[in-house]
Amino acid sequence: MKSKFLLLAILLASVLGTFGQSRTNRIYRPCPATSAQAFIEIQRDGDVNIKPCPGRTLQQNDVAISVAQPFELIAAISDETTDLAATPTALTFHVPRNFTAVEVWAGLTVVSTSGLVTVDINKNGVSIFSTTLTLDVNEETSLTAATAAVLTTLSFVKGDKITVDIDGAGTGAKGLKVYFLGTR
Repeated sequence: MKSKFLLLAILLASVLGTFGQSRTNRIYRPCPATSAQAFIEIQRDGDVNIKPCPGRTLQQNDVAISVAQPFELIAAISDETTDLAATPTALTFHVPRNFTAVEVWAGLTVVSTSGLVTVDINKNGVSIFSTTLTLDVNEETSLTAATAAVLTTLSFVKGDKITVDIDGAGTGAKGLKVYFLGTR
């Protein structure tokens, strides 16, 4: 029955999407013995959210499964017009919710014309990397760095203090941002 409910939701979303609906499609089902409702929600971007009835679990082949929700956090470390400068603690903020990091990377609005941009991120005073983020000369992101960053801290808790250090500024680089991607 559960698979029929999911199949119906997917079919409904694809049909509604065909006719240009601009909203999220959600199918509700009453929960037994409560006023709560379970739902399956299919968003226009293809994300699927499932909320089971209270006290119930999601199952696949009679085995409980966990569906992690995506988590993204973007932080601007500098402005868009001023050249970067080596700056310990260029930004400080606190984690807004518990999450597990899958990837952390950095990007620039204007690339460095000479020298690496090097960024370290600390959680509660300790680096989250064993090899810090670098943005190579003439590269907009750390995703293509000759030396890839190695993320060693994956678990973040609401309230953790994050500090971002610009250890190397390169030449002429502007508009530094860091991106945390993971699940909650």
